[in-house]
Amino acid sequence: MSIYETLSGEHAGGRSVPGRRLESEGVLKQTSAQLRDLTPYASALHFFGAELRHHRQLAGLSLRRLGPQVFASPSQLRLVEAARRFPSMDLAGRCDSVLNTGGVLARLHPLVSAERAVRLGGSHLPVIARQQVKVLLRLLVDGDPALPGGS
Repeated sequence: MSIYETLSGEHAGGRSVPGRRLESEGVLKQTSAQLRDLTPYASALHFFGAELRHHRQLAGLSLRRLGPQVFASPSQLRLVEAARRFPSMDLAGRCDSVLNTGGVLARLHPLVSAERAVRLGGSHLPVIARQQVKVLLRLLVDGDPALPGGS
């Protein structure tokens, strides 16, 4: 099962995985219908959001519980996870520390920053480079060697 399938609650049969209750925290996890479907291969920002959500859920934390630990509001984190807001490098580092990701988010941040610069018009990433970034993201998400550039 790919990261996308895990995060969106979809699998080969196209069925949803129902939400589970975390008894220790008394927090009801949102079902896949309540969460925005993630498409991590769509852009660096989407991939970052998917990784953040993945690691947050692995840690068993709600947005409400993670927020104070990383000095961010739950709504800010929700927007980052949904690829609607660009994260700062500081936020990426704090999330890495709290979620014990091994630095995944901080390593992804330069790609997110480059995407932001392109969107704001401060940089012009050549079309071929954009295609290579999308292929890289697809490989990271699915690990599919059959994709162009795969081994």
